Amino acid sequence: MTELSEAGRAHYELWKWARAEQARLKTIETNARAALETEIGGDAEAVVDGAPVISWTPVKSSKFDQSAFAKDHPDLFEQYKRTSESRPFKEVKQS
Repeated sequence: MTELSEAGRAHYELWKWARAEQARLKTIETNARAALETEIGGDAEAVVDGAPVISWTPVKSSKFDQSAFAKDHPDLFEQYKRTSESRPFKEVKQS
């Protein structure tokens, strides 16, 4: 366990502030996008003064259905399954 220095504490407070700002800005972005989507409706593009500013067209993509593959071919799925490690960086909530 590491006891944070003065600089570390300042960085911790800055990190918490930045995360709160990101959440606040994400809410603003989400609300603005919802309003734009409502206004654009089924059109593929939005313009300002005749110049395109938003493109909103459907895109098709193919994805591998891992769950279905594991169900249909459990032996192959196990053979190719790999374990990975991550190190989540998260704030510990105080009680």
